[in-house]
Amino acid sequence: MNKKLNTVLFLIGAFIVSCLLIIILLVGSIIIASLIFGENLQNYTEIVSLFLILISVLGSFFIYTCLAKWFSKKVDMNKYFTPIFKRKR
Repeated sequence: MNKKLNTVLFLIGAFIVSCLLIIILLVGSIIIASLIFGENLQNYTEIVSLFLILISVLGSFFIYTCLAKWFSKKVDMNKYFTPIFKRKR
């Protein structure tokens, strides 16, 4: 496999991991909110939904950033991947 194929596969994998993190955090936060609010959740649906989506997106961004830093420490990125953005001259 060459560097370009490695880069494409890495980006596809990163996209899938990011989406899975958002879904897992959203489902988990909905379960926790339903346990906390119980029957009163129907009264606050709009506010709670917005808050839970925000938490899941920001949480997945934080977790993904930590995973990317850990991965870049373990693997020499320049050796296996092509730079996505090139510097302007």
